[in-house]
Amino acid sequence: MADSNVETCLRMLRSAKSDNEKFANILMVTKVIKAENCDSEMKLQIADAIGFKFLARLLRSSAVPEGCPPTIYKTVALTILSTVCTDPQVASKPEMKNLVSPLNEIIISPPRDELEEIDRSLLSDCYSCLYGMAGSQQGQLYLIQSNTVACLIQVIVEQLQGEEQAMEILMLLAGCHGNKMWTNQISASNKLISHLTTKFSQNKDSSKFELCSTLASFISTIEKVKNPTPNSSPWLQVLISTLVGDIKNKLGIEQRQCILLLVSEVVEKFSVLCLLPPFTTDVKTILLVTHLVCIEVRMILENCTWQQIQSKTSLLCSCYMLLENIISHMTTGQPMGFEEKQVLQVHSAMVGAFNGIIFFLDEISVEKNLKWVDPVVTATVRVLGAWLAEETTALKESVYKLLPFLVQLIKLSVNPELVSDLPPVLPSVEHILQECDITDDQSNSLTDSDSQLKAITDKDTISESKDNQQNNCADKLTKTVRFSDASDNDLVKDKRKMMNNDNILQFLLPGLCHLSSEDEPRKILIENNIQDLLFHNFVLKWTTFIDDTDMATDDDREEVKDSLASLCGVFLNFAVTEPNFVSRDEKFHSLLNKLYTILPQIVYRQEDLVLTANFTTLGLMLLQHQNIDTDNGEERKKFISSCLSFFSHAFHVDEKKKDCPVLDLSEEYQKWWTDIAELWFLGVQALSACIKVHSDIPDVILQSGWLVNLIKMLLDVKGVGVDDDVKTVLLELLVTLSTQHKQSRNIITEKHGIEIARIYKSVELKNILSSK
Repeated sequence: MADSNVETCLRMLRSAKSDNEKFANILMVTKVIKAENCDSEMKLQIADAIGFKFLARLLRSSAVPEGCPPTIYKTVALTILSTVCTDPQVASKPEMKNLVSPLNEIIISPPRDELEEIDRSLLSDCYSCLYGMAGSQQGQLYLIQSNTVACLIQVIVEQLQGEEQAMEILMLLAGCHGNKMWTNQISASNKLISHLTTKFSQNKDSSKFELCSTLASFISTIEKVKNPTPNSSPWLQVLISTLVGDIKNKLGIEQRQCILLLVSEVVEKFSVLCLLPPFTTDVKTILLVTHLVCIEVRMILENCTWQQIQSKTSLLCSCYMLLENIISHMTTGQPMGFEEKQVLQVHSAMVGAFNGIIFFLDEISVEKNLKWVDPVVTATVRVLGAWLAEETTALKESVYKLLPFLVQLIKLSVNPELVSDLPPVLPSVEHILQECDITDDQSNSLTDSDSQLKAITDKDTISESKDNQQNNCADKLTKTVRFSDASDNDLVKDKRKMMNNDNILQFLLPGLCHLSSEDEPRKILIENNIQDLLFHNFVLKWTTFIDDTDMATDDDREEVKDSLASLCGVFLNFAVTEPNFVSRDEKFHSLLNKLYTILPQIVYRQEDLVLTANFTTLGLMLLQHQNIDTDNGEERKKFISSCLSFFSHAFHVDEKKKDCPVLDLSEEYQKWWTDIAELWFLGVQALSACIKVHSDIPDVILQSGWLVNLIKMLLDVKGVGVDDDVKTVLLELLVTLSTQHKQSRNIITEKHGIEIARIYKSVELKNILSSK
């Protein structure tokens, strides 16, 4: 029921015939209006009755009636706005954008009285308005578009009144909009982070560690730097130097967790290079960080209850992100300069961490419930996928045991409706995992990593000047650094995509490429019908790729292409190692039919040459193992023609030296040859095998003209520049055609096939062509 006084005010506002009457009525509104007495509809009515243009004039007006306080107009306007802005509908109205600029002016230059005292009530109402706008998505955009971000940063850097409120609003914008909050504000981001970094480097008490979470939040919003140098950002080297010093100090549990959270975010944006020279003096920093994060992961996953693990979601995901970056750099990045002993230390620490990760997932798999789709589990599967993509031997028996559970998680991500069938987590299940206290046995299990960590730190001069102050701040940090906040979890979800269960298969695909090539895990995957899930994902990814509307950036497109190539790799492993299974399984028949239609769509697109190679070779490998219905005859012929196009354009005769032409790789293939060479050779071999099974393929080859061109090319170069691998697969193709197809044999003979046999020393081809 609407407040009767508010209703009276609304009638008076609507009947006002002048600004003076309206202002007089507003004064009455400020006495009766209270946020708790107004519902959403009433707030909208009040805002509309007063008029946003009128409120804007009040905020900007400096001429007030004689005898009135100089801020009377601003005070009245802000009293009204601070009440109605708490409603998202009001905060989202287009007219609100015009009010942001005067609000910005107030926070950077708040009104003062005759004694130069800041009008704290007015400033408080101003921040209430900004809070209200920051509470709606559209209101946030108005703030970002109206230079509020830069003004809030000015308040913080200059330590003006309202510094804490300004920081809270910025944190909210950072969590909701990430990098978008810095649109045309790059200098502002550097200004803020530089200010926080300076405070972080200079503080010697517990407040130093309270800054870690704040710094990490803002660093998470900046763009990644591909090849960082100490000058990549004005604050980077100072921050790294400070972190290095802190890492080498003795830290309490909360302090260590704060530092790891910040280090993880810095590494995510500037890569592992920022922990190596010239940022640091040696490699000991990255060694320390690696051991610390591995121990932290084990401490959480092996010794905490489910509820405790959930409370550490943000910390755990930061540790995972750090592990991923270290693994990626060790396998694809610049050399770290480790000694052999240090490499073994790092590997041992990693094995310990991932043993803990597998232990955790194995415990979760015991009872089927909603834990299976919890963001913590999804994040854990992601980091395990990063490990499996590179490490194929360590912990393999444990990985094999876990495979059926991982396939179940993939099924849930492919069919989200199955999640509704999962029972809730019962209270009794909370005690499955051990309490977060390390027993004697578990302490011993960490001995190796601890001793290796000590071996690293013993060589350094460890500064202990700040130990007492730092170790005494744990209780304060427990209150100020909360890794369980809902906003933190949401930020992790949006920023790292760790929490999206749709990505489960994506995380595991590189590892599945390795596992599907080995007998034991491949058998487990087949028993769990992995091919159904892979085919579903293949169709989904192809639809996304060819539609192109769901891919906002080139990186998105490349990610989809990589996924399709990885899927082809897994399918190829099955085609090579399990021909009987492939020949009878329905999904592989469907896959081949799909390849019939998609290869002709991309075969002439140079930028998709790697996909062309994958689709070509996979299709031919499947074709040689399957009996295809005659209904697909025309599509199959188009597919074969596309395959021949891919094969035939790989090499050409370089006639720059007329006296000695050579076989050379075509220019358009050179950029991608490292990625497609093996597929090209395997594909030509598969084509030869298909000829033996499908009698109509030689006719397609003859119609394409490739056979004649191939013979001419081999004759022209007289063996010069022809690698052994190329010679082997091409001669095998000629032998197969000569054996399986009479017309092809006649053409090869007419085009001097026996001369080719002599030049390339193929006794088999010579004997076939010489026989009647």
